[in-house]
Amino acid sequence: MPIKQFKLTALSVAVVMGLAACGGSDDDNYAPTVSAEVAAEGMQWMPVQGQVTATDPNGDEVTYSASVQTPEGEDTPPGSVEINSDGSFVYTPVRAEAAVINIDVSDGELTSSTQVTVENVKGDPLADQQWHLRNTGQTGFAMADSVFEAWRELRIAQGWTEEQAEAVYFFDESILVPGEDL
Repeated sequence: MPIKQFKLTALSVAVVMGLAACGGSDDDNYAPTVSAEVAAEGMQWMPVQGQVTATDPNGDEVTYSASVQTPEGEDTPPGSVEINSDGSFVYTPVRAEAAVINIDVSDGELTSSTQVTVENVKGDPLADQQWHLRNTGQTGFAMADSVFEAWRELRIAQGWTEEQAEAVYFFDESILVPGEDL
């Protein structure tokens, strides 16, 4: 009987230890921690660089994503952001206003978020007239065709004849040099 009792006791201990080991798993996944550094101010059309630092308590590889918040009452965000796999990012303001950049860091299962605010964006009141900043095949003039048309209509409303307004506010494409914009 003692051998049978020993076997029963040993079997009971093995079952209890096995069950205890199954319930005490320390394999929980924790969300990454994230912090960001960025210059607090910038200039319109001039890239602002920043860095997001993220660590995952489980040692999982992290991925980054970023977007610029669209201000309330506006249709588009005040700039664009690109983020690299190492957490470095570049924000380019297209308007002279503060921007909030949302940054998400994920370990594949859990995500942590942070926000970076770029304030004091110095603007250029003529930025939309500076064709060289957005070289998209514009004319050789700094003003768009619609601006010429608006000036022509204004002069006609002020009493100029159509011929006078056309002569002053007409743009002749034949004077343009063929090829890329300078």
